[in-house]
Amino acid sequence: RTFDDYLAALRSDYRMRTRKVFRNTAALDISFIDNTTGFSDELYRLYLNVLNKSNLKIETLSKDYFRGDPFRIFVARLRGKPVGFVQLLENGEELVFEFVGIDYDVNEEIPVYHRMLYEIVRYGIDHGLISTSNKEEMTKQDFDILGILYLMADSQDLVPQDAEDAMNEWAHDNYNDEEL
Repeated sequence: RTFDDYLAALRSDYRMRTRKVFRNTAALDISFIDNTTGFSDELYRLYLNVLNKSNLKIETLSKDYFRGDPFRIFVARLRGKPVGFVQLLENGEELVFEFVGIDYDVNEEIPVYHRMLYEIVRYGIDHGLISTSNKEEMTKQDFDILGILYLMADSQDLVPQDAEDAMNEWAHDNYNDEEL
């Protein structure tokens, strides 16, 4: 399966929303960095933006945490300036979405966060990784949940707690209590 297969398998209204995200983020340059040298003060400030906006603040991670070897970090840049990043961890055959950093001012103008979420899906599919939820090969169904969650967000300032709440709402709307 490819990311294009995933997109083709989406319902038409989700495909339309997805195309809109890609169209509105066409100016973004998405690339991976070398964690040990590429995680800058600027990227750390993006992480702090999300942390400061979050309702649940467990601890503030150090900049060195993001420079760890096992992580994969991709950065979204607009005209050369970092406006978002996602930190991923390949745990055997699992893909774990660790942390995110966002420039919320830019995110109000273009859906940086949503684009990065699609890039997570692309990375998982491209690398044949499995879902952390059911340990099966990532399929269209695994990513439907991700896609629906991200597309449900009407707000451009979705933060992790909002994501968990939206996922729970989606599950209750689409499954009866016996299936949950």
